[in-house]
Amino acid sequence: MDAQRPRFSLAPLSSALFPSASTSFLLAFRPISTLHAMPGRRSKKCPKARFFALYILCPLALWTSFWAYFPQHLRETIQLWAENERNRGHVVSFEPGHASGWPFAVRIPLKNLHWQDGKGHQIDAPEASVSLHPWSWRTLNVLAANAGGQWSGAAFAIRKASVTVHTPLWPPKSHAEAGLTFSASLNGIELKTPSLMPLGKTVESLSLSFRVMGPLPDPVNKKTLAAWNNKNGIVECDAFEAVWGPLTVAMKGTVALTGNLQPEGAFAGRIAGLEKALDAFAEATCIGKPEAALASSFLKQTAQTPAASDESGLDTPITIQSGGLFIGPARVLTLPPIDWPQ
Repeated sequence: MDAQRPRFSLAPLSSALFPSASTSFLLAFRPISTLHAMPGRRSKKCPKARFFALYILCPLALWTSFWAYFPQHLRETIQLWAENERNRGHVVSFEPGHASGWPFAVRIPLKNLHWQDGKGHQIDAPEASVSLHPWSWRTLNVLAANAGGQWSGAAFAIRKASVTVHTPLWPPKSHAEAGLTFSASLNGIELKTPSLMPLGKTVESLSLSFRVMGPLPDPVNKKTLAAWNNKNGIVECDAFEAVWGPLTVAMKGTVALTGNLQPEGAFAGRIAGLEKALDAFAEATCIGKPEAALASSFLKQTAQTPAASDESGLDTPITIQSGGLFIGPARVLTLPPIDWPQ
C-alpha cells in the first residue's frame, strides 16, 4: 500500500517567522465556514455586525449615492437661470464654489454675484449661496450677506437676505393650485437715498410670502401674462411684515391685474405707528398733507375702543386701485405704472 503523502502545514513556518502571531496568521488562511466551528468560538454570527452592515452601512451608502446626484442638478439649475437672464439682455456673473452640505443638504456658494438689467436695477452680493434638500428638491433657498445695489436709481444695502422659491413637480391644473410659492426675508436694509428716509435710513426687517395661483406665466412675456390674467389669475399674499422706525406692519391679502395689467388688491392687517409715519411722510413731501390728514382722521375713527390705539396697532384696510395706495378712503401714494416687456 502506498505511503500517504504528508500534508503540508503552515504552522511550523508561521511559528518560526512570527511566533506571537502564528494563530492569527493561520486564521487568515482558514475557510470562513470553519471559523465558527473552532473550539471556544460561538457558532452564531455576530448580530451586532450584521445589524450595523444591514441597517447603517447599506442605507448610508444608498443615501450617499442618492445625494451625489443633486450637486450637478443644482449647478445646472443655476446655469439655466443665468442663461435665461442673459437671453433677456441682463448682465449676470458669479464664481461658483464646491458643493457641500452632506448629508442633509446640497449647498453651492456663489462669490461676487452680480445682476443688472440696464434699467436702474442692480444687485451685488460678495457672499451668496444656493441650496436645496434632496427630499424637497423643487425648493431652492438663496442666502446672501452684506448685499447691495440699486432699485429704480435708489441705492441700498442689506445686511442679510434669505429667499425661498418653490415650484410643484406637476404644473397646476387650475387656478385653485399654486404654480409658484415665493418668500423673502430681509434684515438691516440701509437706504442711501435721502428722499427715501422719512422714517430713518434703516428698515429693521421686511418679509414677504406669496403664491402665484394657476399655471405660472412668464413675467417678461406680456401675452402669456395677459392669458394668465384673463383666466382669473391672482397672487395670494400670505404675509407681509415690515418694521421701519415707528411703523410696524403685518398684513395679508390678494393681488390681481386689471385689463391693462396694472396691479389692484385688497389687504387687511394690523399697523402700528401709522399716524406718526404719515406725519413724517408729509413733512418729507412724500405724500400730500391733505391726504395724510384724511388718513389720520380715518384712523381715529377706526380706534373705537379704548384698547385700540395707533401705538398698539389698528386693524386697517389697505387697497391698491387706480394706480394709487389707499388707507381707508384716503389716497396716500401714487404708484408708478408697470411697463411689462412685450
